[in-house]
Amino acid sequence: MKIARRVLASLIAVICVSPAYANDHFARVNEVMLSFGGDATKQFVEIEDTANEAFAGGGYTLFVYAADGSTQAHNQQLALSPGTMRITLASASAFTQFGLAVKTTPPDVVLNLGDTIPTNGTACFRKSGVDLHCLSWGAATAPSQTPTNGRVAGAAPMDSMSIQRQPTCAGVGAPTPNATNATLPCADPPMGDAGVGGDGGTMPPGGDDGCSASSGGNWFGFVATVSLFGYARTRRTRRRV
Repeated sequence: MKIARRVLASLIAVICVSPAYANDHFARVNEVMLSFGGDATKQFVEIEDTANEAFAGGGYTLFVYAADGSTQAHNQQLALSPGTMRITLASASAFTQFGLAVKTTPPDVVLNLGDTIPTNGTACFRKSGVDLHCLSWGAATAPSQTPTNGRVAGAAPMDSMSIQRQPTCAGVGAPTPNATNATLPCADPPMGDAGVGGDGGTMPPGGDDGCSASSGGNWFGFVATVSLFGYARTRRTRRRV
């Protein structure tokens, strides 16, 4: 029994350090607005994570690709604290338009957007140079780096509208900065986008310690069962010998 417990402990340790169970794996680029009321300086980008994760280790950035999928259009460091669930980055004129105020404490963080967002492009939530999740709009080429947690794409939002992430796609509607997205129909990008993959759907509510049964529990159970079966079989073989 002692050996069995050790086997289980080892399996739990291995799975907990797996990249699939990182402390930021539910964060998604959630919404992008490019202009409002004919003013192209009114822009914002929103990132959402409803799982109340730790965001440990630092190295987080908002990285925006130009339409070609390779040129850097914007790169802004994000100092995130445990429990951050929404990050809204807005231009000064968007702050005024929507009555926003800078807020650096969780759960809802509001920051100044450091540069202009392109008319067609891809915004990615990154850690240490690795794209974790991306949202593309308009005639934008998919980045060569495949995001760890998927990418969604849709049409470029018209003036006074925003592109908003939906469970399996992206839609265009009235902007919802620092608030829950509207429920919208999919708005396909020009000529489609073969590089788009699902992002796992909606994010589960509540906390996630990075090693729960939310997305990999079934796999863990399978691995543990197989491992214990192999252990038991080995014990029986040894007894026979």
